[in-house]
Parts: sequence; structure tokens; C-alpha cells
Amino acid sequence: MKLIFFIKHSSIRTKFFLFTLSIFVSANIFVILYYPISAHNSAIKYLELSYEPKIRNIVLSVNSNPQGFKSTEEYIEALFAQIENFDEVEFIGTHFFGQDYTFPGNKYTLAQIDSFKLNKVNYSHTKNIIPLLFQIKDKNRVGAIDLVIGFNAKKIILAEQTARYQAMVLLLISAILTYLFIIFFDRIVYIPFKKLINLSRLVSIGQANLEDFSEVSSEFSKVIGNLEVTAKRMAELRQENKMIPLSLRKSQKKAEQVQKRLDKELEAMSNLVIYMLELRKEKTQKSIFNNLIKEITLSLGYSVCFLFKYENSKHVFDNLSLKGLTVLEEKIKVDLKNYEISDENYIVEKMHSQYPLIRSELPFNETMLKYNLTGNFAFIPISTAFNFYGILIPGNLGGKKSIEHKDLEKLMLLANTVALHLENIDNLQKLERSVEQRTGELEITNKLLTDSIIEKDNMLKLVSHDLNAPLRNVIGLIESIERKYKKEINEDFSNRLLRIRNNVEKELHMIEEILTDFKSSENIGTKQRVDMAVLIASILDDLTFELKRKNIKITIDKNLPVLYSNEAILKHVFLNLIDNACKYMPLKKRGNKIQVSFTQENGFSVFQVTDNGPGIPPEKQNIVFDPYQRVNNLPHKNGSKGLGLALVKNMVGKLGGEISLSSREGKGTSFFIRFNNSQLN
Repeated sequence: MKLIFFIKHSSIRTKFFLFTLSIFVSANIFVILYYPISAHNSAIKYLELSYEPKIRNIVLSVNSNPQGFKSTEEYIEALFAQIENFDEVEFIGTHFFGQDYTFPGNKYTLAQIDSFKLNKVNYSHTKNIIPLLFQIKDKNRVGAIDLVIGFNAKKIILAEQTARYQAMVLLLISAILTYLFIIFFDRIVYIPFKKLINLSRLVSIGQANLEDFSEVSSEFSKVIGNLEVTAKRMAELRQENKMIPLSLRKSQKKAEQVQKRLDKELEAMSNLVIYMLELRKEKTQKSIFNNLIKEITLSLGYSVCFLFKYENSKHVFDNLSLKGLTVLEEKIKVDLKNYEISDENYIVEKMHSQYPLIRSELPFNETMLKYNLTGNFAFIPISTAFNFYGILIPGNLGGKKSIEHKDLEKLMLLANTVALHLENIDNLQKLERSVEQRTGELEITNKLLTDSIIEKDNMLKLVSHDLNAPLRNVIGLIESIERKYKKEINEDFSNRLLRIRNNVEKELHMIEEILTDFKSSENIGTKQRVDMAVLIASILDDLTFELKRKNIKITIDKNLPVLYSNEAILKHVFLNLIDNACKYMPLKKRGNKIQVSFTQENGFSVFQVTDNGPGIPPEKQNIVFDPYQRVNNLPHKNGSKGLGLALVKNMVGKLGGEISLSSREGKGTSFFIRFNNSQLN
């Protein structure tokens, strides 16, 4: 508390020094604490990023062993044999399917390795070591292998020490800069301003002649000159002030009276604003009307206020408020019960046209005269552009002040606000009814959608079982006939059986493409990191036989990215494109080529699959993605129905991409698949 009191009552110079010192101390504490930690984390991150691709390549190399591995132990030993050759590796350890594996086995046990803290520098065997965890997944094995690799932490410790030295240098530099800044503020800014403040005080107390301050800058000299002029002008004004006539004091009294009226007006406006704010809490028309007439008589100061409600095309008396005359108020309510203002009345015509009126007589003037009540009254419509809610009649009784134009403006503002609130309530009630109706419709629609999904599932079961199974039985019968009557079948009968087999296989292939399209629609929301290089490699492995048979040379771009997308659908797309290129390639000894490349183009990631096959005729390029269109009449074994590219376009669209082609007959075809860069991982 003493420190706060000291700061509060200290000078501007002291406050500035304390503020600058606090910023300096806070910033340097942050740098000293955070910078070495940041350097440590950056060094670990760099180590992970450096070795992760190397370990991935080792895994791919080990998995590509053509002879395979007889056991998991042989597989892990093969991994260890390549990883232990890294310069900075101190140990390797893993536990897989109940077995412990370590390197070097004579120096570290798995229990010792597990005791080390991951991503932290540990001291062991006279060395600083940092253990990192790498997870290896192999499609040929169940589960993942967690490798803990210990690296020499010499570089990380060196990076921390360097960061500490740099933090100390930054601390020294910032201290020097802070000192220079404080000197600059004190000498260049504070002292001249202090002199100006002193001169201003002299001017304020009537000093006309100011002493010369030649040692300040030219800018401050100009300010001092202006202060001298101001001082002389103030002296002249004092002389003129003595000559002010007595009438000014009378004007001052009038101003005070005006001020009182303004204060009263402001109080009324304040009450009006408060009422409008409180109006939002009201939810029923009855409570809104009751509070409205009380507001007019109590806050706005009117003697009486009547309210006629518009319902069933009639203007019926609803309520009234009579200031200070409760008994008389109840009598008038009884007299006006069920009273209506006829539609032919001039007042009603003006009210529905949204025009306010000022009159000295009321439509029920006989009732008012019965109690000797006369005065001036205003007729205010409670309406919006679309709805009419009633008529508000405030008034001043007896010989009190008349209702002026400015009073009408307030009353109109109040009535319009009430009308808008009533309209909002009506609209909200309509909206609630509409929401209830819409909810019922959505429930019906949801049931229909659910039935549609069930129907689609049943159709998939029909296609996969009731259509697929009989066709495969036909192929089985053909094979059975060929085995049983192999010697008795002549060439013509054999050709007929072959045509039957080919036709059945065509139908099976078409069914498979339709099922693939349905499955892709169901799984479109499943997304994960997809390494396109690994994906293309797996596709080429599936097509090894066809590529060798056609003697096709494959070129793969080394810079294929990682996408965040659906791996199964992406594989189907690229498998279809590369498989199509293989099918239409002629049998050659050399010269067949397929290239898969990647480029960045105008914010898009573009994949290109290019071949030097027969190409597509120009007149058929615009229908290449249409279903059941064969754009090339060259024979091939699968007998496609022309659904492949149509399904590819459909799947690419579901992934948020686009596909197009460029082809020259006899020169080859290029397919371009574009994805937004936001899908890059």
C-alpha cells in the first residue's frame, strides 16, 4: 500500500522512470527464462525432423526385402542394424509382443531406457543423452512398433548455452537503450515542458511580461512567444470585463431560468428512455398498455390518459389513469365500460392515417362534463406500417398548460416504440408457431431420409449378393465344364464359353464400379494424412504384372506432398487413371511411358498423370467423363462399360477437387487433378 501511495503522489518524471524500469525488468526476465527453453525445444524439434525421414526410408527399405522375414525378431534386428549406423545414436530400445530389444545390449537394458525421460536431456555413462520416440507402422504386422532412440545431446546443450549468452547480451543492450531513453526523456522532453508549465501558470495569474528562456529550442521559443501574446490579451480582457453592462446580469438570471426548464425537460426525457428500456421486459399487451398510461401521467406529468384498444375491427375503451383522483377514476371506468369510438368518427380516420390530433373535446364529452372535467387532449395512434393497436389520449385538465408540438413528438415517439414492441411480440409468436410447424415437417423429412438410407442399404445388399453371386456361379460352371469335358470340347464350343465368361466378367466389373461409388459416398467424411508418394508406390505394386507385360516405364515426381483427405477414395482415383493408361498401351519392347507429377498453380495443388498411349479423338474428349461412354475402340481384356472415368470425376468432386484432361490422338493423354492448397498437410 505504501508503494502504491508513493507512486500515486510522485512526479511525472518518477512515474515515467518507474514505468520504464518495470517494462525493462519484465521484458528481460521473460527473455532470460524463455529464450533458452525455446532454443532447447527448437533443437529437439530439429533433431526429430532430421531423423524422422531417415527412419521412414529405413522402414521402407527393410519392408522392400524380397525374401521377407521369418519372424518379428529378424525384422526388428534388420531395423536396428541400419539405425545403429547413425553417428549420434547412443542406444535403441523397444518392447514388442512381449519381447525386449535393445542396442547395445551389453550397455543398456530396456528398464534403463524406459527410466529415461522422453524429449529431456538425461545423463548416463558420462554422456548427455536425449531419448526420442518414433512409431513404426507396418501393414504386414499387427500394431505399431515404438522405437526409443537415444541421441547424443551435446548439440542441444551447446544450443542452450549459446541461447543463455545471447540472452545476457540482449539484457546488456536493452539496459543501455533504456538508460539512453531515460536521459532523452529527462533532458529533451521533461525539462522544457516543465518550463512551459511554469510560464503557463504565470500567464494564468495575470503576468504580462515573461522573462526570456533563450536556452530552449526554437519550437519552445515560439510557444513562449504565443504565451506572451496570450498574457497581453488576457490583460486587455480584464479591462473590458470591467465595462460589461448591468444588463448582462439580468441575462444571466434568464439563463438560469432556461436552465431550470431544460433540467426539467431532461428529467422527463430520462424517464422516457428508462421506460423504453424497461418495455423490453413486458410480454403481454395488457401489461404494456397498463404501464403506458401510468408512465404518461406519473413521469410525463399529464393529468389524465385514456387508452382505446383496437380489436375485432372496433375501437373499444380499455383503461385510463387519472392523476391523484383514484375514486373519480373508478367511476369514469364504470361509465366508459364497453364504450366504442365509431369508424365514421373524424378522429378514427386521422388515427389510421397515423396523424396525431390536439382537441379540447372528447368523443365521450358528456361523461367528462358529468364530472366537470375539461381541458386539452392529444389523440395519438399506436401503430406501425403494418399493424394498428389502438388510440392513446393523454390530456391536461382545467386551466393547465396546453399541449404543444414538441409534446406531440414525445408522445408519438413513445406510442411508436410501444407499437413496434407489440409487433415484435406478435412476430415472435408467429415465428414460434412457424418453428413448431417446421419442426414437425423436419421430423417427417428425417423419417423419409432414414427410410431412404435403409432402402439404399438394401439395394447394396441386393447388388452385392443377389446379382453378384449368381454371376460368379456362372463363371464357376464354365470352369467346371472346361475341366470335365476338356478333351471333348471343340474350338467353336470353347470360343462360345470364352465369350460367355467375358460377358459375365464385364457385368461383374460394372457392379464392382457401382458399389465402389456407393462406398465412396458413405466414407467421404473420413479424412487422414495421406502421403501421396506412399500411395502411388502401393498402386504401382498392385499393377506390377500389367506394367511388366506392357514394358511400361514409370516416372514418379520426388516432391509428391502429404494431403489431408480420404485415402481409400484417393487410391481408387489414381489406380483407375494409371490402370486405364496401362490397358490402352500397345505391347512394345520399349517406349511405353507413364509419368505422375505434382505442381503448385494459382493456389491449387495439381497432380498430373501422363501417358504416351493412343490418345483420345478430339470429338470424344468432351464426353470422356460421361457414364457408359467408351471413347476408344481399342480392344482390351476387361471389357469396361465406360463407368471408370465417370466414377473418378464423381469421387474427385466429393473430395472438393476438379479433374480435366489434355490429349492428342497418337501422342498420349494427360489427366489433371486440382485440389485447394488448404488440403495440404
